[in-house]
Amino acid sequence: MRMWILAILSMLIIAFQAFGQGTGDWRIDLLKQEGIGLDQASLKKALGVSKEVSPEWEKNFQQLGSTSFSVRQKAQDQLASGGEAALEWLQHKELPQDPEIMIRLEELIERLESRYRQARDAARDHAIRTLLADGSTRAGKTGGRFFEWFGTDAKTLDGGYRKFEFQDQVDRGGRVERGFLILPGEKVVDGDQRLILKSQAWPEAEEFGGSFEVSVSLGADSNQGSGAWHIGLSIGNVKILFHPELAGGAFRFERASDRHFLCVNEDMGFTPKGGEMQWMSVKVSRLIDGRVQLVAIVGEGRKREEHFERKIIVSKDDIGNLSEISLLRSGRIGAAARFQNFEISLTEGG
Repeated sequence: MRMWILAILSMLIIAFQAFGQGTGDWRIDLLKQEGIGLDQASLKKALGVSKEVSPEWEKNFQQLGSTSFSVRQKAQDQLASGGEAALEWLQHKELPQDPEIMIRLEELIERLESRYRQARDAARDHAIRTLLADGSTRAGKTGGRFFEWFGTDAKTLDGGYRKFEFQDQVDRGGRVERGFLILPGEKVVDGDQRLILKSQAWPEAEEFGGSFEVSVSLGADSNQGSGAWHIGLSIGNVKILFHPELAGGAFRFERASDRHFLCVNEDMGFTPKGGEMQWMSVKVSRLIDGRVQLVAIVGEGRKREEHFERKIIVSKDDIGNLSEISLLRSGRIGAAARFQNFEISLTEGG
């Protein structure tokens, strides 16, 4: 009897953990958080809803000044889900006298104007269109696109996060909080914290393919020392890094296995500011001879034309298999690293 009870409890725990981690299909999880139904009628309606003014927005606007934190937060999130249409509506509103509403409004407009919302809007539309085209809610390659917005809080990453695995060489841990993956930097120990997506988890293949693009918003929590640590992406055995708050950013490619520099540190033309988000994208193309071309772009602010771009061609031995992509904080003590809106787009046939 005791063994039977323990077995039942174990199954309940596993089911609860699975529920907390989502369905396994990011499209379904995102649309549920956006309040969009998964039936055909709801999906078709949702394609046009984001362009329309919602009758609920006025109520949400007034609730930004609520004495209840949960009400204020829910109202802010509901307005944020309106995308460009909500941004235009808010910009025509008369400025409120309530200082609480003013603070929330400024934060909300900045959020809607940012690449954060643009990326989420694009992912939402992709989710709707591919689910309509599929006529089902199967996971698979999800239309050749993967999107993680870190919408479910997690106090620890010890057991991984949704489809990701977590590796921590320095025992600093990590967490997900209010839409951000946070990799702290309190300890002086030198090493990596990596949240890893393996191709076996998505798109359930041996490798990500011969051609794909990876992008993410990332940044330092605040200025707590520069130069001794860095943030970025790793693709296979190659890291793509820059140093927050260090003059020029000191961008480079290096091998993950032994930290061998594959290029010298380069000035990006701007200094990545602490307390602000930058963005990074990397286009990956396997060449006929087995080498791999990486085209990395790093930018700051809202204008995509203001960015640093660098291309490198690496050997098969340097990059290894294209079966792992990770978000990483590397190096010693310094600020926490923040990440949001991690995305992979597979090129057709890639």
